[in-house]
Amino acid sequence: MYITFNCNKTIGVLFCPKKYKQPAPSNVFLNGVRAQFFDQVKYRGVWINASLKDDDDIQRQVKRYAVQQTNSEALLVSALLQ
Repeated sequence: MYITFNCNKTIGVLFCPKKYKQPAPSNVFLNGVRAQFFDQVKYRGVWINASLKDDDDIQRQVKRYAVQQTNSEALLVSALLQ
């Protein structure tokens, strides 16, 4: 059984406990291509950051919900006015 990686889609996040200084990503290569590291990635619709805090993602979801509610209310008022 073999594991294959798509080097163009594979990214990394370096998780580090809060009490330690975040080290620089080491040289990780997959099939001869250096892997990219980011502070934040989207995985299955949820944003995950290197500090493992979900505050940013929660704020993003709350804003999105508020916009959806505002749009729904505007559509309802528009329908009632016609």
